[in-house]
Amino acid sequence: MKFKLKLNLKIYFLLLSSMEITVYYKGNKIEIRDKIVTLMGGTARYEIGRAVYYVLKALYSIPRLYGSPPKGDVIDSWKNSFEREMSRLIASEIEVEKIAFPEATIRVEFKKLAVNVALNQRQFSVNVELKERPNVENSLAGLIKVDSFYFDSIEKVRPFVVLGNRSGLIAAFNRFLILRNEGAPGIPKTLGVISEFVNSIVLMEGSVYDLYGRKITTSPEGLVLDGSLVYNADPETLSLFPLKFLLEGSKGFFVIEDPEANLSKENKEKVKELILGNPSTFLISTNDEDFALGKVFRVPQS
Repeated sequence: MKFKLKLNLKIYFLLLSSMEITVYYKGNKIEIRDKIVTLMGGTARYEIGRAVYYVLKALYSIPRLYGSPPKGDVIDSWKNSFEREMSRLIASEIEVEKIAFPEATIRVEFKKLAVNVALNQRQFSVNVELKERPNVENSLAGLIKVDSFYFDSIEKVRPFVVLGNRSGLIAAFNRFLILRNEGAPGIPKTLGVISEFVNSIVLMEGSVYDLYGRKITTSPEGLVLDGSLVYNADPETLSLFPLKFLLEGSKGFFVIEDPEANLSKENKEKVKELILGNPSTFLISTNDEDFALGKVFRVPQS
């Protein structure tokens, strides 16, 4: 069983190995190449993690770009369309988030192209570098070939963000985590990264979730833990629940802020086991040495 798990982890990581992420910040180069990278030090680590999240979300969401006839050179036309669409997707997130990002550049590199996003407060720019240029005709048919050529090299990895203040958010929004017959779950996107976190956790109405021997069920009023509404639960339980739920049931790229928040030593170990057993890539933001996992980078003070 352990051999099978290790083999699956290796295979999954190899699938992601064609995507390399580098963050340039204050003369430092943060390379996200390993399964787990931990950011420690200054508070800019939070903004860096969220910036990486939004760039990866834009890449995950970007549609194919062969719908309109090319203007001028077919490859340059595709490149310009890609930059515009990435800019639109990132702008829609930053506008809602209202976060001031540190001056930094995020580079996401694939086999055939690289995407550079330069950030400074709420301003940003997107630049695409084409490493290879296919030999295609300058036509709509050629544009379709160009689109397939580059998109075949882009790894579509779903990002997840787990916030450090998750205990309070689960207590406040737990009734929105239930998928009911009469409507969709979740909260409006207007809450920015809070919405991103809350809306990633969905329980089916009538389901039962096991939290290390404790039972979480659903009710018209919200989630229920061992017979009591979940907002009455202790902060440790409210912190542990979303970590276990997401790490057991999801794969992709995780940005986790302060995984140690409100957790006992015993539950820290449980969370570390969940992280190590999940084949995803992790970017962890913490100053707790217990979670100094994988490759550690020290982020300078702002």
